[in-house]
Amino acid sequence: MIKKLCFTTLAFLGCAFMCQAVEPAPKTPEQQTSHLQADELKLLDQILADYANGKYSAFLNRSHEKYLESNTKKEHDDLRKESSKLSPLVQDYSKVNPDPFHKKIQCLRENHNRELIEVCIHHPNAKLSREVKDMIFSTPTQKERDSLDYLTMIGSKSKGEGQAAIENQLIAIDCEFWSKQIALEVALSEKKISQETFQKQTLVLQLEKLRQMKAAVQQEGVDPKVKQHIEIAAQVCPKAQAFALTRKHLIDLGEGKIEPKTPEEKQFHRIVKKHISQEQALASEYFPSSESPKAVK
Repeated sequence: MIKKLCFTTLAFLGCAFMCQAVEPAPKTPEQQTSHLQADELKLLDQILADYANGKYSAFLNRSHEKYLESNTKKEHDDLRKESSKLSPLVQDYSKVNPDPFHKKIQCLRENHNRELIEVCIHHPNAKLSREVKDMIFSTPTQKERDSLDYLTMIGSKSKGEGQAAIENQLIAIDCEFWSKQIALEVALSEKKISQETFQKQTLVLQLEKLRQMKAAVQQEGVDPKVKQHIEIAAQVCPKAQAFALTRKHLIDLGEGKIEPKTPEEKQFHRIVKKHISQEQALASEYFPSSESPKAVK
């Protein structure tokens, strides 16, 4: 089970910013007012404020105590090494086969995002609609992409595999929080925590990890490029993580792991289910071996 959870985490985190932007329609004054009011309730804004105010200190302390007491560190270290072999499977397919597979995938995604936006337009005040819209319309700069790629590279390595002392320190921090995230996913799978709690605590773990990484690169003698990557990632990654959680929520709806209850969730379920089937068929055509990715997450 842990192996499956490990791959799922890699998949949805690795593709947080892989959405194709769609040109938004102009907002009416009424929509703008509604949008500003709705933004105050966004999950990420709420978590950032609560984290800054220390409201998650007890959770972080418990998580760290459980990590120190855990008897599965060796197992997690072995899984970490194994997961690094999976990392090419969850990268952007444009790096694997840019033509013609990438063109077909991009076309599918553009159509997929247009269908999602149609739902968002018809349900503008629904929380999930707002988060889906933000996810689709987000476009990182090249510096932000480079910094997120660097963070992904750190996350793909096992302890001691860094090219410098600071990289090994960053990898060690990432490994610790990777283990804590696995424990959180196990708790979710065993229904010990709710989906909402999982989303909040996942974001909090990422914020704390980035805080520790940012503190680590303040040491003297750290490569300026490494320092810049971590500082930019600390600004961008929380938003990327929030988008990744939104995408995972959509995929869980499409795969039937979450029961759609609201009108917009039912529409998202139908759209994503169809899209997953289309991408699976396309991936099977270009990657026929048993080791091929089953879906683009």
